[in-house]
Amino acid sequence: MINFLLVATLLLFSLGQLGRISFFNQQINIYLYEIGVVLVLIVMFFKYKFRPFRSNLNLSKTLYMLIGILLVGFFVNIFYFNSVQNLIAGLYFIRLLMYLLLIFYLLHYQPNISQFIVIFTIITIVIGVTQYFLYPDLRNLYYDGWDPHLYRVFSQFFDTSIAGAIYGLLFLYFIQKKEFKYKKLNICLLVLLLLFIVFTFSRSLYIAFVITTVLYFFHNHLRKFALGIIILFILFVIIAPKPSGEGVNLARMFSINTRVNDYKTAIKLWSKQPIFGYGYNHIREVKNTNQTIDNHAGASFHSSFLNILVTGGIVGLMAYLFFLYQLFWLRINGKYFGVFLIIMSCFDNVLLHPFILFLVAILLFDKSQSAV
Repeated sequence: MINFLLVATLLLFSLGQLGRISFFNQQINIYLYEIGVVLVLIVMFFKYKFRPFRSNLNLSKTLYMLIGILLVGFFVNIFYFNSVQNLIAGLYFIRLLMYLLLIFYLLHYQPNISQFIVIFTIITIVIGVTQYFLYPDLRNLYYDGWDPHLYRVFSQFFDTSIAGAIYGLLFLYFIQKKEFKYKKLNICLLVLLLLFIVFTFSRSLYIAFVITTVLYFFHNHLRKFALGIIILFILFVIIAPKPSGEGVNLARMFSINTRVNDYKTAIKLWSKQPIFGYGYNHIREVKNTNQTIDNHAGASFHSSFLNILVTGGIVGLMAYLFFLYQLFWLRINGKYFGVFLIIMSCFDNVLLHPFILFLVAILLFDKSQSAV
């Protein structure tokens, strides 16, 4: 039953942004696959009750601390916002809590759905290829808050950073698989994912990918493989088509300046509420964007860590970092996922995105991966 629900949820997840339903002028978004997540949690709760938390006491204690700090920040500031704003912020918090609970229950359950992860990857690749050649930009959805991403791969996720993080996670998953029954398929998927990573033209992804890949091969005493992958990656970057447009210009400065200003805004806001922040997630209300078009990043800053710093204060950020360390270092493969996502999240809001939270829960605790 649980495996069936997880597989159905993973297949719905392959819809990406195509499975999104929006409310309150896009301030609240839910995805079809999240219905499956809720059903999985209900079934697992009735089967396992609180066992997953008792069997991972150290991680559980850190989770309780993180949740408590975020709740303190929320209730301390509750009277500074109206009821609708508090409702929306509360729903953000509930969503985050839902994914954190999913992580705990999947850690206990250890699903065996590797073949369906392969199917999800193939679906994502097919959609990505189709998108790149037939729908190379999102300019017609600019009015709806999406960046154009001209001549870049964003697949069904409509965002090159999130799509790139998903490609990177899948690459790390397949490169660490211990089962070599379908070795040729694995190699084929790895090469295609490497190409997809290149065609996002996301510099934060490039940095995270190169550092994590080098660490993985060096740690496993495969330095020649590290050199080979990096050479192949650089070759792909050089020969990748770069039509006109700022998005494919790796020397572009606009996005760097935007991020610097975004970081400054976050630090300025945090300095006014340094201990417990404004509450998760009131960023939309306190962030001074002056935007004429409601952007999909309006409720966040570019860095996941700045989001936690502003909403949970310095104590929230410390608890969050400790939780990430404990979570990703639970398993051998986890530390590479962790390094990759932590680096990317310094530049883009990756770690707190629902797509990434769900995929991490699935990949990190799949039975085909190495455990400590």
